[in-house]
Amino acid sequence: MARFTVRSIAIKGNVRTDESTIRVNSGLFIGKQITVNDLSEIVKNLWQLKQWKQVQVDIAEVTSDNEIDVLLVVEEYPRLYNFEYKGNDELDKEELDKINNFYRGKVITPYELFIAKRNLEAAYSKEGYLLAKVTIDT
Repeated sequence: MARFTVRSIAIKGNVRTDESTIRVNSGLFIGKQITVNDLSEIVKNLWQLKQWKQVQVDIAEVTSDNEIDVLLVVEEYPRLYNFEYKGNDELDKEELDKINNFYRGKVITPYELFIAKRNLEAAYSKEGYLLAKVTIDT
């Protein structure tokens, strides 16, 4: 299998995450020898950070010396800026905060929202409000 030497690494799409964080966590560095099979490992390394809607590894150029220019394209999940509870007469804000573990700046994935909704419904059910409805607006 052909081996390539990383000549350059460019990063695109990051808004809040520093390029060096992405580069280090990808496992790439200038001069590293990689194969095509290593590309999936790079994506896996970045997915493990749980900060991305999308991760893509592109080879921008391949030279005659088997040197490559790598482009890492990421799309970040949003971060929580603000949140509020409405209609929470039976459980107070402190109880709801404990259930959700939300805080300003937290990365919010679709799974996080699903878990928050499920946990809130379970808390209301436990209090005897079996028909309580939870909606999350983003």
